[in-house]
Amino acid sequence: MSLHAIEITLVRPTVKKELKAARRESRLPLVVSADQVRLLTMICAPNRQAALRGVWAALENLLPIDALWTAYADNGMHLLSVQVSEEVCSRAQDAAAVAGQDPDEYMKRALLDAIARDQADTDARLNAALDHLVAEFTPEQITAAAARRIAPYPGVVTARR
Repeated sequence: MSLHAIEITLVRPTVKKELKAARRESRLPLVVSADQVRLLTMICAPNRQAALRGVWAALENLLPIDALWTAYADNGMHLLSVQVSEEVCSRAQDAAAVAGQDPDEYMKRALLDAIARDQADTDARLNAALDHLVAEFTPEQITAAAARRIAPYPGVVTARR
């Protein structure tokens, strides 16, 4: 058995009374973020999948959970766990069967494809914006403007002329 860190994303901010009840009934240590929509817990389980299942089992009726994910990547990959309706699950299983794939692998591939499409769209929009800037301004002007907009890291002292 290993200890696994799981991040919990809620559909809305939690309230103190709800969080207290969840801690008491689940017996899980829960640390809440300042915005009260993200929590972190640790759970002992044989693997990451079992850890996610254990957190769902302990908290699904206590908190308005949107998603769970492993806080630390294993081989560069996080595990994401979301609940889906029976209808969506059935449609995904049917689509996986048509594709000749395991439903979990089918969903993993669909999610990775969607992320890749979103990243490609973001890259295209950024390139279009940069093309517009480069047509109007010098690289030095663009760099200086970007440097003014980027907030320095807390605790880092920057030299000024």
